[in-house]
Amino acid sequence: MDGETMRIESYGIDHPEALRIPTPYYQIETTAFYKKDSDIVINSVADLAKYSLLRVRGVKHTINITDGFEQVYDYHYVHKKNAHLVEKVDRVIREMNDSGEMEQLIKNAEKKLFELNGLPFKRAAASPKR
Repeated sequence: MDGETMRIESYGIDHPEALRIPTPYYQIETTAFYKKDSDIVINSVADLAKYSLLRVRGVKHTINITDGFEQVYDYHYVHKKNAHLVEKVDRVIREMNDSGEMEQLIKNAEKKLFELNGLPFKRAAASPKR
């Protein structure tokens, strides 16, 4: 592995050979879904306590988020043999975030994904500014 993309911060705990690029470039929000015609009313995280929750297996951020219902940030990771790239990649991500280029690339990719699946597109959040 030379690098990994779209990995959450805790990825490095399970993969000590991977170095995290310090600046996140994306954030994930997990949402509760339920059938439209059900009697379920969800106004807060506390409302979910009386229901069984389903998590997507193999997607680690769903465990991290549903345990505390927080937003999770995505990072690039590089193999430790590529440690010399960390500062350079971090600088480029910061520049792209600051210029709005990252936001536009992500928005375009998300829009295309929704359109390919016949879904309406509405972007809720911007790229992270951590």
